[in-house]
Amino acid sequence: MRKKVTVITACLLILSVSIFALFGNHEKASEGLEFTALDDNTASVSGIGECKDQDIVIPSKTPDGKKVTAIADNAFEQNRDIRSVVIPDTVTDIGQMAFKDSYITDVRMSDSVTSIGHDAFRNCIMLHNVTLSGSLTVIADRTFADCKDLRTIDLPPNLMEIRSGAFMGCAINEITIPDSVQTISSDAFYTNPLMIINGEDSLEWCERTGFHLNWIHYVNEDEKPDIEIISE
Repeated sequence: MRKKVTVITACLLILSVSIFALFGNHEKASEGLEFTALDDNTASVSGIGECKDQDIVIPSKTPDGKKVTAIADNAFEQNRDIRSVVIPDTVTDIGQMAFKDSYITDVRMSDSVTSIGHDAFRNCIMLHNVTLSGSLTVIADRTFADCKDLRTIDLPPNLMEIRSGAFMGCAINEITIPDSVQTISSDAFYTNPLMIINGEDSLEWCERTGFHLNWIHYVNEDEKPDIEIISE
């Protein structure tokens, strides 16, 4: 009898774990957001609308059934009420200045996002946690510039280009640059307190590779590594 009870208890435990995995961590999509129809019969999130959520979960479909594929330019710019955003796997594009000057603290995007516009998260002074899409190949100009509380960032494995001022004015002290990166533009990490680069002391790494610490220009053209530094 005791063995039978044990088996039943174990089965119930497995069932409850399975149910939690399916439903327990589900996040309800925000309601009341503004949408704009796009030419391909999809839609972009264009503003906060009547939504009162501080923690925004972008829906995968509009109320009238259109697939949500983008966050429009300036959609949440200067919004001081939102605190986090979860971006679903239907969204491929985040527009320029989409969250600029907002008080957002946490960003989670799926690997469907392939493009983030310039200044998208610029001067989000409370932003400290970012999950980047693994599909990104470019970090645009000033995407995270002046995010003063951003101390860590995991760069996507297939990233090819980090453009001018992308992380300028952040507080990043350790970073790993994927082997896929071919270009780092001027001021990309300007004023960051970088101590560790690719698991190595930053000063030693820069001396060995010929990079300026903040990637403003070449220090030694003869020792230039595979990554190109562009001075503007």
